[in-house]
Amino acid sequence: MPLYEPYLPARYVSPLLDIVAAQRASFVNQILQQVGLTPTQLRASDALLTSSEFDALMVAMATE
Repeated sequence: MPLYEPYLPARYVSPLLDIVAAQRASFVNQILQQVGLTPTQLRASDALLTSSEFDALMVAMATE
């Protein structure tokens, strides 16, 4: 078990979510809700995702 969980800037995920939202906006809201995030949280200039949140987003997008 790691001593801490690494963080990833949300700005790395935002472009991908924008592309998906252009095709299926409701899908993005659905997967964000599954992970427990809001679009507002991701748009903050200092927004960070834990590696678990990032992984959950990627899995949710890949499985839908």
